Amino acid sequence: MKEKILSKQSIYYGDMKMPEGFEIDSIQLVKDITISQLYETKLAFSRAADMVRTYVTDYATAYHSLNLQTLDQTGHFYLPFEQSGRINLINPLDLKNSPDHIMLYGVEADPSSCSVKIHYDDNRRKNLFWNISLENNKFIMFPGHLEYSISRNLREKPNYILTTTFHESK
Repeated sequence: MKEKILSKQSIYYGDMKMPEGFEIDSIQLVKDITISQLYETKLAFSRAADMVRTYVTDYATAYHSLNLQTLDQTGHFYLPFEQSGRINLINPLDLKNSPDHIMLYGVEADPSSCSVKIHYDDNRRKNLFWNISLENNKFIMFPGHLEYSISRNLREKPNYILTTTFHESK
């Protein structure tokens, strides 16, 4: 008997363990995300955002043989009692330019009030989800075709999340 695996969905998550002296400047990221959201502009290039992107792409290459190219970086903040609806970043009319992977990074996020719900199907078992808390200096990366949502912010301060989308080269 032979086996052929037709599809696989992996979620990668963990801490951003930066070397001493190369810590990610979360204050700069909070400023950049706030300006981007308030003025509805693209997220400005910053060393801090580039460090997050570089860490994830290097980690994915070294440990999981993924060759990732950045499509876009955006940031969002969720005010007290604010939550997202279901987010789908796939454009069915432009699959070629839709992301293969989505990475969320907790810039300023409290794990007790910031969790990510990733929605998926497992063959005949439909409408499943996996919850994972997001906190400062942690990331979650998952396939770009999956929908996700951000939980209601139950604290008095905003939760800040950096989102990076990637293409994968084979």
